[in-house]
Amino acid sequence: MNLFEIPIIIVLILLVVGAFFFAYRSKDKAVFWNPLTMFAAVFAYYFLVGPAIALGFGVTSINGIDLRDVLWKPWLAGTLSLASIYIGFAIPAKRPRYKLLEGITPRNRDILLTVFFVLFGLGVTGFLYDAYVSGQPIKNMLMPIHEGTTVDVSEAEREGFAAGNYLLLLIGAFIPAICVLSALTANLPTIARVLLVGIPAVQVELFYVSWGYRHRIVTLLTSLAATTYLARGKRPHPGTLIAGTVGILMIAGAIVMTRSYGSGLDIRMLSGVRLSQVFFQGFSDSGTFFTTALVMDAFPTTFPFSGLEPIWIAITLPVPRRLWPEKPLSSFLDQVGYLTGTSGQAVPVAGEHYVMAGWPGVIIGGLVIGLIYRRFWNFYRANPSNPMVMAIYAVSWALIFPVVNRGYLAQTLMEFFFTLLPLAVLYWVAKKSMLRRVGGSTEVAQAGT
Repeated sequence: MNLFEIPIIIVLILLVVGAFFFAYRSKDKAVFWNPLTMFAAVFAYYFLVGPAIALGFGVTSINGIDLRDVLWKPWLAGTLSLASIYIGFAIPAKRPRYKLLEGITPRNRDILLTVFFVLFGLGVTGFLYDAYVSGQPIKNMLMPIHEGTTVDVSEAEREGFAAGNYLLLLIGAFIPAICVLSALTANLPTIARVLLVGIPAVQVELFYVSWGYRHRIVTLLTSLAATTYLARGKRPHPGTLIAGTVGILMIAGAIVMTRSYGSGLDIRMLSGVRLSQVFFQGFSDSGTFFTTALVMDAFPTTFPFSGLEPIWIAITLPVPRRLWPEKPLSSFLDQVGYLTGTSGQAVPVAGEHYVMAGWPGVIIGGLVIGLIYRRFWNFYRANPSNPMVMAIYAVSWALIFPVVNRGYLAQTLMEFFFTLLPLAVLYWVAKKSMLRRVGGSTEVAQAGT
C-alpha cells in the first residue's frame, strides 16, 4: 500500500471499530443495535476485509484490467460514505411523542397475532404465485437442496417474473412476519421458541435458498437476531457475534459454490471442498470493491455523471412499461454493466453516489442515509418496549445490508416496499389501539426525550 492509501484505510478502520467500541461501552445494551453497528459491519465486509483477502491472494484485476493503481478510489469512497452516514445520523431529530403499550399485554398479543397472520399470508401468496409462474414442484421450493440436476424449473421464466412482478415479490413479507412472531414469543422457553419460530424461519430460509439470492437470507437472519435480542434487552457477547458472523459467511460461501438461480443448491459441488474454501467464498460478493474501482475510474472520463437519473428511475419504476412505453431506461445501469460485464448493478452504494455526482455525491448520499436512519432509531427509542416497534426497527436495521451491498436506489426502494412497508402499514392501522392511556387520556412523552 502507498502513503496515500494507508491513512484512508486507517480512518476507515477507526470508523468501523469505533462503532462497535461505543456499542459495547454503553451501559444501555440496546445501543448495540443502533444503525451504525450494521453500517460498520457491512462497510467492513465490502471495503476492508474482502479487499484485504483478495489482495492477500494477489487479486488486483477484473476482466483482465489491473486496477491496483486506482484502488484508492473505492477506499476513499467507502471512507467518505461511512463518515457521512455517521454525520447524518448525529444530526438531532425529534422522537415521536406518543407512548405505546409495553410488553406482551393481552391487547398487544391480539394485535401481534393478527399482524403475523396477515404478513405470513402475504408471503404465502407470493410463494404460491412463484410456484405457478415457475412451474416448479412445491416440494422442490420447500427443500431446494439436492444432488445433481433433479430440479426441473423454467429458470428464465421465473427470473423474469421475479424482476418485475409485484405479486411475486410479496415473499419479502415473510421476513417481518417471522420478526413479529419472534417478538411475540420472546419470553417463552427455548424449546417452545424453536418450535414456534425456528421451524418456520428455517423453512422460509430454505425457500429463499431456492432462488439462489443471498440478500433475503441475510436479512431474515439478522432481523430475527435483532428482534430476539431487543425483546430480551440484551446484546450479543463478542464471541457469539464472531461465531454468528462466521456462520453467515459459511452459509453465503456454500450458496455461492452450489447455487443455480431458481433451482436451489446442488450439494455435490461441495464434495472434497475444505471448510476454509467455503469460508473464503463467503467473501466473494466483496469483489464489487474492484468493480467499483473500475466504474469510478470510468466516470466522468468515459461516461458523464448520471446526476438525478437513478432517482428518476426509482420513482418511475412502479409504473408498468405496458402503460408507459416511453418510460426512460436506465442508461447509467447499462454503462455500469458494460464496464463490469454483468447484467445488474455490481457496485456498493458509495459507487452509485459517485456515479451520480462524483465525490460530492458520495458525501451527500451518505448524509441522506444517515438522516433517514436517525429517524428509524428515534422511532425505536421512543417506544423500545413495544414488541411491534421492535419488529419494525429490527427489519429496518437488517435492511442496511441490501441498502449498502448494491448501489441501486430502485432496488433498494423495492426491498423496503415489499419487506418493511406491509408491517409499517399494519402498525399504522393498529397504533391507536396500542396507545398507552393514563386516567382516560393518551399519555404523551415530552418532545425530544
